[in-house]
Formats: sequence, structure tokens, C-alpha cells
Amino acid sequence: MIDYIKQIRTGIEKDLSFLALASSLTLPDILGGIQTGKQASKESFINWYRENMIPIFPDLTAEECWDFRCKFLHQGQTTSRTENYYTHIAFSESKNISINVRSSKVGSNPGPKFIDVYKFVNSMCDCSLKWIEVNQCNEEIKFRINKCVKRHSEGYLPLMNVPVIY
Repeated sequence: MIDYIKQIRTGIEKDLSFLALASSLTLPDILGGIQTGKQASKESFINWYRENMIPIFPDLTAEECWDFRCKFLHQGQTTSRTENYYTHIAFSESKNISINVRSSKVGSNPGPKFIDVYKFVNSMCDCSLKWIEVNQCNEEIKFRINKCVKRHSEGYLPLMNVPVIY
């Protein structure tokens, strides 16, 4: 898991925003599933996000993030549910201008909700690493983390002697 999170952080540092954003949106799924010991679900995502991400990134609710995650990962969209006060989420990629999350209006109509992609992805990585650190002594969680996909630089011997991910 830590290698996965490190690669997400490397992605955002190298301006691979799409990859880093998409990958960071999987962290609450993975860690929420690890936390409950069950298959990841909307409920485990939302609970994990509320407990871990909201304290450091309170401007995007767990429900908003879940909605965005589903639209972004499964439909390639950033549109919002109609009950929100914005039309879609727009992630700013400027390293020169740091923005806080804010909703905008176009005249009297709702506009996009702007989020700094660097802050969001780094916050997601930070709270994920913190969660792993806090839970490293829990044997059940440790066992579940060890079952997660990993990069094996030695390969899958004797069948394949190049690095593999499994």
C-alpha cells in the first residue's frame, strides 16, 4: 500500500494529474475495505473519508467525493448531482496559484466547485499514510494490508524474472 501511495504522490509531483487524481480516489475504497474487513462499498468509502480526510480537507464532503469518484472513474465526467450548489468539480492544476475549495456562480446560475488538485491528492496521500501508521499495530488490519497488491521487483519466479505487480 505504501508503494502505491508513494507512486500517487510521485504522479502529482510530475504533473500527472489525471493519474494521480484517479488513483487517489481509490484510497478510501481500499482502506475503507481494509478497515471493515469486507468488500469496499459506498458506506465504507464514506465512513473512511469522513473519519480520515474531512479533518484535513473539510471542503469536500464524503458524499460529494463519492459522487465525484463514481462519475470520474466510471463515466469520465465531473458533473454534480442536482442537489449540490455547483454544476461540476473542476480541479485546478496551477502550481503558481493555490486555491481553497470554493464554489462559483455564473450570473445567478451555479458554476463549478474549484479544488486545488495538488492539495487534494497530497491530502489524500497524507491521511492514508497516517491511517496506515495509526493502525500498523492492529494485527487484522496489518494482515489485510499485506494481502494488497504489491510490486515485486524480483518477479514471479520461476515463471517470470522481471518486476511484476500482483
